[in-house]
Formats: sequence, C-alpha cells, structure tokens
Amino acid sequence: MMNAGRHRRRIVRTNGSKPDYRATGALGTDQLDRDALDRDALADDALADDALGEDALADDAAFLHAHTELFEGGAVELPSGVTLIRYGLTEIRTGMADLAVGRLDVVRRHLPGRARTITHRRLALVIVLVLALVLGVGAVGVLRELARLRGPANVVVATAAPAVIDSAPGGVGSISAAPQDVATVSLDIQGVTAPIEVTAVDVLANQQVAAGAPLLQLNPLPFEQDIDQVQLTLDQAEQTLKSAQAAAAGGSVTSGAGGYLAVQVPTLAGQVSLDQQLLSIARGNSTAITSPLAGYVSQVKVATGEIVSPGATLVQVVNPSEVIVDAGMQLSDLQTIAVGDPATITPSQLPDVHLHGTVEAVSAAATGDGLEGTVVVEAPNETNPVPIGTQSIVNVTAPVHAAVSVPTLAVLNVEIAPVVGVIARGRIHFEPVQIGASDGIRTQIMAGLHAGQRVAVSNMQELSDGDRVRPAPGRS
Repeated sequence: MMNAGRHRRRIVRTNGSKPDYRATGALGTDQLDRDALDRDALADDALADDALGEDALADDAAFLHAHTELFEGGAVELPSGVTLIRYGLTEIRTGMADLAVGRLDVVRRHLPGRARTITHRRLALVIVLVLALVLGVGAVGVLRELARLRGPANVVVATAAPAVIDSAPGGVGSISAAPQDVATVSLDIQGVTAPIEVTAVDVLANQQVAAGAPLLQLNPLPFEQDIDQVQLTLDQAEQTLKSAQAAAAGGSVTSGAGGYLAVQVPTLAGQVSLDQQLLSIARGNSTAITSPLAGYVSQVKVATGEIVSPGATLVQVVNPSEVIVDAGMQLSDLQTIAVGDPATITPSQLPDVHLHGTVEAVSAAATGDGLEGTVVVEAPNETNPVPIGTQSIVNVTAPVHAAVSVPTLAVLNVEIAPVVGVIARGRIHFEPVQIGASDGIRTQIMAGLHAGQRVAVSNMQELSDGDRVRPAPGRS
C-alpha cells in the first residue's frame, strides 16, 4: 500500500486534448511551474521557427519573382546552374547555423540562473574549451598507458668521467695600439710659465712618419730662460722610468703602486725621450720635436703660430704593428684563463682576418653589469693590419682538466637550469647540475654528478622523471 504522505499525481484532460499534470502538495506545485516554463519556451521556439520560415519563404519568392520578371521582360536570362548552386549552398549554410543556434538554445535551458543569459558566441566558446580540455586529459592518459604497455624505453648512455676540455671562452673589445707603440707629444715642464709658441707644424693627420722625423717646431726662448727647470723635469722622468723598469723586472718594488708603474714603462720611456728633446731645444741645439717611433700620425691638435698650454696634447704617433684588446669576459670563465694562454682576435667587420696573440693580463675586477672581468690580449698586426678602434671578438684557448665531464648532448636546459638524466636501477632521474667549460663535445660538470655515474644521451625529451629505461644494444 502506498504511504499517505506520498504525493499522488493524476492526468486530467483539458479541452479534450493536451494532458495536464497535476499533483498535490509542494512537489506538485514545483512540477507545474517547470512544466509551464517548458511550454513557454517551446512556444517561443515555435514562434521563432515560424517567423524564420516565413522570412525564408518570402526571400525565396522574392528571388524567383525578380528573376522571372527580368526573364519575361527580356532583360536577362534565367539564373544559371552556378547561380542556383550558390544560392542553394547559402541556404544550407543558413540552415545549419539556425540548427546550431537551436541546439545552443536547448543547452541554455539546462543552465542555472543567470547563466541562461550568456550569448551564443560565448556559450559555444565555453563548450569548445570544455571539449578540448576533456580530449587533452584523455590523450595524456592514453599516451601514458601506451608508454606503460610499451615497456622500458631504449636510451644511449654514457659514463661521467675526467677529461681535458679544449674550451675557448670569449669576449668583446676594441683594438688599440700597444702602449709601447704610442708616442704622445705634450709640453708639461715644471717651472716654465712663459707662453710657448708653435712656429711650424710639419705633419698632417694619418701621415706615415719614420722614427726621427720632425713633427713640429717650437720657439726656443721659453726653454732657454728656464733651462734648469727643463733639466729637473728630465731628471724626475728618468727616475720614475727606472722605478717602473725595476717593477717590471720583478725588482724590489712589489707594492700596488709599483705594479702600476710596471704597466706604464712604455709611456714613461716616451716621456723621457720627449724631455731630452726639450733640453736640447733649451741648450740651443734644435727647435724641432721629432717622432720617437715609426708609424702614422693619429692626431694633430695644434696649428702654426698657436700658443699652447702646458700638458695639452699636440701630436700623437701610433705604430699599429702591435695591438692589444681589453676584452670583457664572464667572471666564471676567468678561472680557466692564465697569462700566456694563446688567443685569437677577430675583427667584427672582417671575419676572415685573425690576429693570433697571447694573454698579457687577467683582471677579475667586475665591470659592466658586474658579471664580467677583463682579459688583455696582445697580438702582432703586420700581415693584415686592422685599424685602431675596430670592434673585435677575442677567444682564448684555455684547456680545462675536468674531474667530471659528460657528452654535451647529455645536458639539457643549458642556458636556464642545466640537468642530466641519471640512469639508476633501470629508471631515469633528471638531476640539476652546475656546468663549466665546454668544447661542444664534452661539458665539464662542476657539481651535481660524480665520476662513474651513467647518464642518458638520447630520447630524453620523450621521457619523464622516473620512467623505466634500458641501454640501447651495443652502446654504453
């Protein structure tokens, strides 16, 4: 027997046709409300379909009527087969669009609350995204299952081991003349306060000159009046040069200042040569300043008849047969570079020209962005002279004795977060490592791996951490 608390429902015919579902209690009232909403929605859809149908019929009638009138009037012929096919395709496309809209309306009626007000375009986009997500998740599951059924993946493996790596760390810098090949003429004499007149300029910019060739002529009177000051200036320059030469030869001068003087030996020697010429002018033996070396005139900053100031640069002569480049290099690369290492200078605009030289100095003092030091390379520049100031690439040949190394192909994510696939107990595990020098064949491992461990060198892009693997036949 049915419980009295259950709601009974009966069917009552209204107007002798459509059934009317009625129920007692709250459940029956809710059901009636939902039925009423469904009937209203269906009625709206029917009215919309009727309106669309009437519009479509009206369009068809207008199309045929227009072409019939034109034909009867002799204006045009009946529509061609191509025209009718195009018209039919248009009608099919319109019908399919209407069908899609109708299906979206069915979906919309099952959405809760305000979600029913979403536009057709957005509703269709949501449906497509949901389907894509479902298909994507399913595809991943299928691939994993196939991988499991396929069994362990074949991989080529190698053993981490010591090796000598022919690394070639590089940097960029500008070519300049070696210090000993630059002669700068400037008049900086203590105690000489009288105006100094340039009576003649004997050279032009970019002119080739030989050692001893006259550069300019000076009025000797100011030097003759203060000959003692000229002699004192020469004595001080000679003493400074001797101290620098002692520092360069590893003498008693071992302080930081002594090291600086050692680098300045060529410049100081040029200053002594100039002061000797000024003393000769003061003694009345000459009026000319001559070039202490052969080369070309890189600068002329004075004219005939001009009064010059003490310390100002008047003329500069450069011998480009020996050049240097101060190249910025990564601080991590400086650990592998030593004075005397061979290096190559390649001008950026002359890729087929290579100047071969050696490392003269290495400085770990950070420059630029704080990640670079400086390597000074000196090289001959006689066979294919490269202009001073040319931007160039420097590569240093610096063999590295790596305690642990692996084939370069075994390292993934080299530029971001290097990892290697370590093989252990038939599975692959991707471990982060710190890498060092590399020659394109082998790469130094500085941390994260030990000699004797086996690593994968193939198929790593297709594997995930923990996947089962087996070495490929015939490889180790």
